Amino acid sequence: MKAKDRQKEGRLCYERAIELDPEMAVAYYSLACCHALEGKKKVALKQLKLALEKGFCNRGHINSDSDMDSLREEPGFKELMKLIFDSWFFEVPVNE
Repeated sequence: MKAKDRQKEGRLCYERAIELDPEMAVAYYSLACCHALEGKKKVALKQLKLALEKGFCNRGHINSDSDMDSLREEPGFKELMKLIFDSWFFEVPVNE
C-alpha cells in the first residue's frame, strides 16, 4: 500500500472516530495533521481549531509536530495558537 493510500485510510479512520465520539479531541488533531500533509491548509486549520476547542492542549506537541510544518507560517495558525493558548489561565509546557 502506498503512503498516499495509507494517509487516506488514516483520514477515513479519524473521520469515523469523530462520528462515533464527536468530543474526541485527538481525532480532530490527527485529522488536522492529515489535511496539513495533503496541503489542505484551510481544512487543516479548521480541524485544529476544533481539536483545541474539544480540549487538545498539548502545545509542545503542536509546536514540534512535523505534520504541522505547512501551517506554521499561515496567519490563521499563528492567530489560533495565540487566541487559544494566550487566553488560558494555566501554562501548558512548551518545547522550544
